[in-house]
Amino acid sequence: MAPLTLLSVLLAALATLGFGIVLGPEAPLMAIGLTCGIVAARAVKAGPEETQVRPIAGAFAVISTLFGGPLPSSLLLFEMVAARG
Repeated sequence: MAPLTLLSVLLAALATLGFGIVLGPEAPLMAIGLTCGIVAARAVKAGPEETQVRPIAGAFAVISTLFGGPLPSSLLLFEMVAARG
């Protein structure tokens, strides 16, 4: 993500979580989790496979936090992997 895009996602997350605007907290939080995974992969100069896995791990962590456990997020992750083939 470009820095300006990340800033807008952070502002959307602040608005939805802090001020109660009805946009849903999932989308901005998942974008932040994906971005953290991308930044972590670039920071350690990961290979191509790790570069794909780390953003998904960030999204998995966010979904686990939202749903309060790893089981619902693992089912969503499985659906995402199955949809990709």
